Amino acid sequence: MKRDETIDWRRVERIVDAALDTPPEARTAHVRVLAEGDERVVQAVLDWLGACDVATDFLEAPGAGKRVGRWTLREELGRGGMGTVFLAEAAEGGVTVRAAVKLLTGGALADDIAMRRFHEECRILAGLHHPNIAQLVEVGVRDDAVPWFAMELVVGDAIDRWCDARRLDVVARVGLVATVCEAVAHAHAAGVIHRDLKASNVLVTDDAVPHVIDFGIAKILHGTPAGGAPPITRTGAPAPFTAPCAAPEQLLDDPADERTDVYGLGVLLYVLCAGKLPYGSGRQDRAAMARRIVQGRLVVPSLAFAQPAESHAIDGPIDAPRAAQVAAARGTTPEVLSALLRDGLDAIVARAMSPRPDHRHASVRALEADLRTWLATRDDGRTAPPAPERLTDSIPAVVDRGPFSTRGLLILAALFGAAAGLVLLLPPGR
Repeated sequence: MKRDETIDWRRVERIVDAALDTPPEARTAHVRVLAEGDERVVQAVLDWLGACDVATDFLEAPGAGKRVGRWTLREELGRGGMGTVFLAEAAEGGVTVRAAVKLLTGGALADDIAMRRFHEECRILAGLHHPNIAQLVEVGVRDDAVPWFAMELVVGDAIDRWCDARRLDVVARVGLVATVCEAVAHAHAAGVIHRDLKASNVLVTDDAVPHVIDFGIAKILHGTPAGGAPPITRTGAPAPFTAPCAAPEQLLDDPADERTDVYGLGVLLYVLCAGKLPYGSGRQDRAAMARRIVQGRLVVPSLAFAQPAESHAIDGPIDAPRAAQVAAARGTTPEVLSALLRDGLDAIVARAMSPRPDHRHASVRALEADLRTWLATRDDGRTAPPAPERLTDSIPAVVDRGPFSTRGLLILAALFGAAAGLVLLLPPGR
């Protein structure tokens, strides 16, 4: 099915993801609110969700587990607008083996772009071989033409929850991120950028090994993907992403490169240090969140952890109970945590999350080197290089210093609605 290019499909995909778990009786009203009354978007979302229901009815029918190739589906592990992931089992040499099986489901089955993204994810995973990246096991197509692939089952938890559950200190958290950097650098060396690095896409097992998962919107950097299929273009088919963790260039629909993943790793480090998203979840005001991301007015972790979860102003109020809670989850006190974050990590995060790609670490390896240098100072008792006195010493305060200018305002207005009242700070004469 060809997409109607007059519909904002980026918006449709996000609303589908947001409405998947809404009870059927409340779904239409919820979608109408999310779509802000745009009836064409409402209908596109409801059609997609209806197709998801049909696929789910088949996969969740009572009785023996459904079979996909040699795999028997046991339980659903997760779902999104593009597909569903199941825990699956198969007999192999007299032993039962387990895997995560992903099927393209719902409206994505009738969408040529979604179908190509699914197959590209398979090709990407087939070329990645690293102990910290979930490995591809098998690829197939069901009798009813539904494509699927099986990949290594990672039994673990999202990295932020894993760390908090164990009251992991900041040093150990930074060590995990440095290991994740190694995995992402491997992908970059293979010509692949992830584009959706976030806590839920990094699972940590009981033996403290992080695994990067979900290359569903990954991009091949150069040339034609293995298998000869042309790369997916952005025209009329913007890649979905997680907006609160997205780099400015993703919000502006500009080309992504390795530094986009540097930014994503910076967000991951921020969350593990400060216990909150750097620019908010966007639940209350998505347009304001997007504006903050593009402008790059970052509250460094040493300040942010002590502020309310949805406060994002440098002079925001102090939330003492929250500060104590975040510090306790890191095995320390607010005073010690603040000092530790100021001692080098603020500056590393600020550089990785610069709104301008050319102000970030030039590569994931460079970010990893900074993190390992910081870790070395923790091991031998030396003091890490101090963070800058002012945030603007590390990152531009607003978008108008770089390539994101008035054009950024126009694109954001198109993405999130002109009625949102987006305002960027532009210098006189721009």
